[in-house]
Amino acid sequence: MTGEIIDGELIVTPRPSRRPPLAASVLGSEIIPPYYLGQGGGPGGWIIIVEPEIGLGEHTMVPDLAAGERKISN
Repeated sequence: MTGEIIDGELIVTPRPSRRPPLAASVLGSEIIPPYYLGQGGGPGGWIIIVEPEIGLGEHTMVPDLAAGERKISN
């Protein structure tokens, strides 16, 4: 079981079946070589994270997979 607090109320749900984690793993294995590592002519330099916590105001979202371009500051 997993739980999250939404508008002050605890919501408990069963863990996902094997399908979403498998899909995220397969997708990650496809996008990490070109987008993170730059292999196969991909752009490289992206950050790819599995199940990150993303804050949106008072709410926290946890997508299966998230990616974004890495910003390098001087």
